Amino acid sequence: MASSERVPPFLILIFCFLAFSGCIRTEAPLIGVANPDRIPEADRGNPSAKTRIAYETYRRSPLTYVIGPPFIPAVRTAIEASRRRWFSPMANIMASLRDSWSMAYETDYTLDELNEILQRDPNNAQALMARGGMYLLDDDLDSAIADYTAYIALRPVDPEGYKTRAYAYFQKGSMDNFIADANAAIKLVPDDIDMHRLRGYAYEEIGKIDNALTDYTAYLASRPGQTVETADVLGRRGAIYQQKGSSRLALADFNAALAIAPFGYLYFARGNLYEDQGNAAAAIADYSETLKEGPGWNFLYINRGRLYEELGQTDKALQDYTAAIDIGKLVSAYSDRGRLYYGREQYAKAAADFAEYLKENPNDADILFMQGMAYNSLENFPAVISVFTRYIALRPREAEGYQYRGFAYINEEEWEKAIADSGMCLSISPENWYTYFLRASAYTGLNNHGAAIRDLTAALAMAPAGDPWIYDLYLSRALVYEKIDSLEWAVEDYTAAINISPSPDLYLRRGRLYQLLGQDDKAKADLEAAGEISEER
Repeated sequence: MASSERVPPFLILIFCFLAFSGCIRTEAPLIGVANPDRIPEADRGNPSAKTRIAYETYRRSPLTYVIGPPFIPAVRTAIEASRRRWFSPMANIMASLRDSWSMAYETDYTLDELNEILQRDPNNAQALMARGGMYLLDDDLDSAIADYTAYIALRPVDPEGYKTRAYAYFQKGSMDNFIADANAAIKLVPDDIDMHRLRGYAYEEIGKIDNALTDYTAYLASRPGQTVETADVLGRRGAIYQQKGSSRLALADFNAALAIAPFGYLYFARGNLYEDQGNAAAAIADYSETLKEGPGWNFLYINRGRLYEELGQTDKALQDYTAAIDIGKLVSAYSDRGRLYYGREQYAKAAADFAEYLKENPNDADILFMQGMAYNSLENFPAVISVFTRYIALRPREAEGYQYRGFAYINEEEWEKAIADSGMCLSISPENWYTYFLRASAYTGLNNHGAAIRDLTAALAMAPAGDPWIYDLYLSRALVYEKIDSLEWAVEDYTAAINISPSPDLYLRRGRLYQLLGQDDKAKADLEAAGEISEER
């Protein structure tokens, strides 16, 4: 869960990364100013649409991200599919950036035409940049990188060459190369704070959170304005602070980010921090805000449900687990709801939910154990035997599996199997005195009274003083003594039971034995005591 299945801080970092995906800047040159010496002879003096790609491109950087509603579904899908494991955000980011990239490289030139231009003039830097963009859109990353590398060789002091090649490296997953190109771009334009931010993203991706923290802090120091980029970086830095154990700094960043942009993911990040701090009520409030923006985030229903449980609000917890199941059949929600049903003694519903969970997680021994206990409470002993047989296969050295299956065998009057399971339980856990009690029942079923008495005596010697089962042990041994006509011993055990919890039935049983032993006065006294207790009740 059952363990608490919390969302780790590093997942918040990736969540933030996914959320901010889109191109918006228009001020940075992409290809540079047209150079008449590089214009093909056929195109000179012809300011047609074709020339835009090589000489009059929109001035955009393809690596500047902002949040936008179109990206929320992709984020939601990624989070649902990746609730408790690391995942690569690249597929979602690349998909969300394609439209922006197409706008940046809008052209009437075809790839064949660009190839022809470059065949005539291999050093046409603008055409190299344009073709690199086409290759990038077609996911031909190696060809894109080759064109950008050629562009950089021609224009080594143009930061846009390094930026665009960095983007291709990022898409390829080559973070070290991305960072190297980002370093080159920053060296050429030290005040390009966006590259600090983007390099921070890359550092996050490879787990260098201290480097990311440095870049984010530099970005925030340079751009304190109330922008969505600022909110994004504040959220990212806050998540890093949380991961490093600096809760106070993390909370300050989350609060500042939310003051700028009250996006659901920021509420989620702060709620996760509150949950980590044990502030269930505050975490619930923030998760509720997140769910307003994205009601399909099933994992938040589960987190919030568990927090409601911590506060004792089990009805609300049940509603959240049911919501998670109804929205997306999230498997872990069945285990949580089943556990809650079990705690409410709604054993049939608990067993049914555990069954749904186990369809996809058949080797979860903890849930198998709870399912077996639910069937035990329903007195469905064939099901108990079936479930604990699977449990034992997974955990053959845990005594409890043999104990509970043995108990079920007793109720099914399969005495030999019950004795075998009790023996296995005791070989693993010799101090388990209750199992001696169970095995004694099986021996009694086989009329092996001597073995039953030995086990009951062992259980009485081991049971802690004051344990309520001591009463049952004395009563059980007294009944066995009766069967073998050891009446004096039976009287002693009935006396011990009476001293623990007197009842009319015990007095009548002991009185009958006194009568058989010829002790009529004692038999009469027990009959009177039984009558007095009955009158009092």
